[in-house]
Amino acid sequence: MLNDAAWDLVYPHLAADIADQGYVVLPAAKLKELSGREPRLMAKHDFSAARPEVFRQHGLSMLPIRRDAYLIGRFDLYQPFPEEAGPLKSMPVPGHIQSIDFENLTSEAAALTAAHLSGMLDDFLGGELVPTVSGRMSTLTLPMRVGGRDIEVDRAQMEIDAGFESAEHLVLVEAKNHVSPDFNIRQLYFPFRRFSLALDKEVVPVYLVYSNGIFHFYRYAFRQPEDFRSIELVSAARYVLGKSGVTDAAVCEVLERTQVHGTRVPFPQADSFARVISLLENPVPKAEMPETFGFTPRQADYYTNAARYLGLTKLSGTRDERNLALVEALASRPVFREMVRFVVDKHCALSKDEAAGFMRAANLGLSETTLRRRSATVAAWSQWLKELLDQS
Repeated sequence: MLNDAAWDLVYPHLAADIADQGYVVLPAAKLKELSGREPRLMAKHDFSAARPEVFRQHGLSMLPIRRDAYLIGRFDLYQPFPEEAGPLKSMPVPGHIQSIDFENLTSEAAALTAAHLSGMLDDFLGGELVPTVSGRMSTLTLPMRVGGRDIEVDRAQMEIDAGFESAEHLVLVEAKNHVSPDFNIRQLYFPFRRFSLALDKEVVPVYLVYSNGIFHFYRYAFRQPEDFRSIELVSAARYVLGKSGVTDAAVCEVLERTQVHGTRVPFPQADSFARVISLLENPVPKAEMPETFGFTPRQADYYTNAARYLGLTKLSGTRDERNLALVEALASRPVFREMVRFVVDKHCALSKDEAAGFMRAANLGLSETTLRRRSATVAAWSQWLKELLDQS
């Protein structure tokens, strides 16, 4: 990657100061001089895997502290999303709104608008919220603590995807239209801290992830507002708009018309089917996956191969059309066809032991250790199908 090569040029100039004091302040002009690249391109690390290789090797992270300078040091700026998803709830499609295609929300702004119009935000957070602040703005002056050090962020640039206000709260939302393992806390902390210092009402940071028709909401709090790392998950929930048209009968029809086909792609190891779907909704070259999806290079291999195993390169159409295409791809592969039949018949997901039993029966030629490890993928993908059928 271009950023990796450029940071390899920069790091030797920083190494001594970082070794000495654990951090260094790097002016943007110096970064451009040493790297030959625009600082904004060098500093876009929205996920831990999006950091350059030299940062990952040395446990470094990067935080803007002014419009023209960055703090680089050994501190952790990233928060993983919880492994367990929140409950899934269906909300009615706003029938009086005709200017938005709720079946094809292709941008984060459209997803935020749909979440507000459908009442998801009000339901998740309680109270009646109206849109207020959004866009790029200054942090103003933010005294804060990071990596055990007291620092001051002075008029750095930040961006708020959407703000919604009630009599009691200001809700500040960061939105993404793809699923990732973690996120940069700065995206929530800077807006939270900026408005907490200015207002006398509670400021609520919320992260929204929209993918394949599902809205994933995560509400956070900073238990010690001056401490960047005091972030804590308060609640999580998932929503869909309307009912799914992928019924038991529709899946049985897919099974009837679909034949099993072999493939030379190895049996997949990708435990999040939501991430497979996100990759198919927003396909990018493998080299760009760390920056776009927060995948490590190894995860990029796993999830790219999972999509290849299914014989899919991109998902399009309505939510039901996308999901039926996924069911058909699953039904065309050994083990997964039996998984689909099991979920339809039993109305429950497979356990890892049940998945391993299907895999042994298919004579995949895997060692027992590999088979047990990859049975987690089958079990996880069956949970996706079970939840899909529950929506109908």
